[in-house]
Amino acid sequence: MTVLHPAPRFTLIDGLKDTLSTALGGHLLDAHDEHGELLFTVRRDAIEDVLRILRDEHGYQQLMEIAGVDYPDRPERFEVVYHLLSVTQNHRLRVRVLTDEATPVPSIVSVWPNAGWLEREVFDMYGVLFSGNPDLRRILTDYGFQGHPQRKDFPLTGYTAGAGFPQLRLPQPVGRRRLYPSRRRKGGRHR
Repeated sequence: MTVLHPAPRFTLIDGLKDTLSTALGGHLLDAHDEHGELLFTVRRDAIEDVLRILRDEHGYQQLMEIAGVDYPDRPERFEVVYHLLSVTQNHRLRVRVLTDEATPVPSIVSVWPNAGWLEREVFDMYGVLFSGNPDLRRILTDYGFQGHPQRKDFPLTGYTAGAGFPQLRLPQPVGRRRLYPSRRRKGGRHR
């Protein structure tokens, strides 16, 4: 199926899905082309092995982002999506796992050290737990903050700015400014 996309495709992904599907073997749950990019769904307990295979054997050198997605109606309501980049092939790849509120996702800090910060962000915003993360704590909200603001069931009203923050006072409107002087001195100079 031809997918119309505003950006031109620089790298052909024809055959790449089959190659990577074979390499991932039993770890793979689903593989498909979505919006001109490959998306792989893998077993949660195998995410570290999958990402190591993609990095070491298939040239995906960079972990660009870890994103969380919330679908409250699903039994495993959260998706954790890993965005990978191959600089040498000029290609991006997405790998996702599914989880719920109680089941932790294995940390990938041993594969990419920068994942520690990205996992903390997903934990803070969605409440997804990562087993093996050496520093899993809030990163964007206050330590005393209750809840996870990117969840679909997070209330949109009823919360204040936070403990310890004074109420902000907006500056009072200034009276109408004159664009010209009110009086002139003798000789044409302004007062």
